[in-house]
Amino acid sequence: MKKILLGLVFLLIVNNIFAQTIGTINGVVKDKNTQEVLIGVVLKFAGKDTINTLSDDN
Repeated sequence: MKKILLGLVFLLIVNNIFAQTIGTINGVVKDKNTQEVLIGVVLKFAGKDTINTLSDDN
């Protein structure tokens, strides 16, 4: 039983290690009307896998 539990924990840890290695998104998010740069915008990209990311002020 301990080996099965240890194996499951290991798989969960390995999955989380590689979860953030999809790629890089670069660009600027601006308001359509004022062209003001927006900070803290949640971006969603739909496709085979849904990708969510958060913009910052850099």
